[in-house]
Amino acid sequence: MSFKKTGFVIAAGLLVITPIVASAAAGDLDSGFGDDGIVTTDVGLLDDYGQASAIQEDGKIIVAGYSYNATTLNDFSVVRYNTDGTLDGGFGAGGKVTTVVGNGNDYVYSVAIQANGKIVVVGSRYDATTQNDFAVLRYNSNGTLDTSFDGDTGTGNGKVITSIGLDNDFVYSIALQSDGKIVVTGEYWESMNFAVVIVRYDTDGTLDNSFDDDGIHIIDISGGNDQGAAVAIQDNGKIVVAGSSQNGPYLDFATMVFNADGSLDTSFGGTGIVTMSIGPADDLAYSVAIQDDGRIVVAGYSVTLSGSDFAVVRYEGQRIRRARPSRTLVFDAAGGICSGESASWTVRFRGTYTLPTDCTRDGHVFLGWTRDPALTAPEHLLTDTISRSANLTAVWGALPAAPASVKVLANFLCGRDCTSALVVWPVGTDTAVITVDGLEATCSTRGEGLELRWCLVAGLASGSNHTASVSWRNQYGEGPATTTAFTLL
Repeated sequence: MSFKKTGFVIAAGLLVITPIVASAAAGDLDSGFGDDGIVTTDVGLLDDYGQASAIQEDGKIIVAGYSYNATTLNDFSVVRYNTDGTLDGGFGAGGKVTTVVGNGNDYVYSVAIQANGKIVVVGSRYDATTQNDFAVLRYNSNGTLDTSFDGDTGTGNGKVITSIGLDNDFVYSIALQSDGKIVVTGEYWESMNFAVVIVRYDTDGTLDNSFDDDGIHIIDISGGNDQGAAVAIQDNGKIVVAGSSQNGPYLDFATMVFNADGSLDTSFGGTGIVTMSIGPADDLAYSVAIQDDGRIVVAGYSVTLSGSDFAVVRYEGQRIRRARPSRTLVFDAAGGICSGESASWTVRFRGTYTLPTDCTRDGHVFLGWTRDPALTAPEHLLTDTISRSANLTAVWGALPAAPASVKVLANFLCGRDCTSALVVWPVGTDTAVITVDGLEATCSTRGEGLELRWCLVAGLASGSNHTASVSWRNQYGEGPATTTAFTLL
């Protein structure tokens, strides 16, 4: 097999001038995004607050928050930007979606994107009767509200409202489990103080009764004001919540770990709850992250007598033996069959995998796999193993087609008792393979006319029946044959 390579030839003496372009440094504003790296968007009639962001798999940017409306005051707002910072016209109205949830000020604090591309936004809804309630909204990827998400209320409006108490409930953070369940955390007004609350929803928005029996877990840590400000999910499914807990007149960092059923994980700090006093005054945690080794990092600020400082605490977590991530090798056999698998195999990353080599396709020979789907560089073939994830395309060599016709002149040079036959076929560009009765024939003489080629086969028995066939052979192998039967006199 040979492949033609082409290239540019530059004549001697031709002066080529290449401009010198200064490359951007890390930390510089991205000039390819908005106005030299900055985008501002007017959403409502007056004040707009972007509170949370998330990045889609295609690189588009989701920003969620709330915007002011003269009638309903603050409403949920979601904006989607293209990768260059322009508003995405395929989302809502010109890239913007505003949703009225309550009849007063509604606040958005967190957003997450599901594996299927749906967007989950959480915050608090104000109602004149019940004050503030948890509000979870889910949007389709085009910005419309997801009618399958309604908490089994039958409304089909894409909204789930959870009233935990008779007074103010505020939700601040969201995390998505690997099974699609939604975990949110915030604070709940008991009667004299706020307590931490964690709520888990099923994928349709119903409260998950497998979590603390009713989907809601309330934790009063100190008897004073406590808050759940951030939530994260460990690889083993345990839920980590960070926030603050009252200690006398001040607040301390508070970190809680819950089992998948909503119970406190007593392997963390003996009770599942660890509080930390950092400075002489208030210490408030607003964020939590989990390292690859299971350690838990909590961040916020600490108030001293001279001001406020960043505060970061790291806890030993339950060391998790991480399974290696899975990747998918996609095999495109382009119409052929390859070990019975023509779609995809899921494999474990960083292994070495033997590639299928027994692929078949009518009229073709399988040459190997390439990572280049355009086949512009098929000489770089993969024929045995691969050690990383990839999309692989099969490379085929085309076999020649069968001759259009084959004729045998059994009595061309003799009368009775003929022992030879003249096999005739159209002229072709590939090598002809002539067989008689399944065995490759040796031509006594061979010739070529204007449009035909022929082979004189001798040594046959007179009065016998035979089968002759002709096929073409090229560098990839032998193609299908055209066959005809004949009888000698």
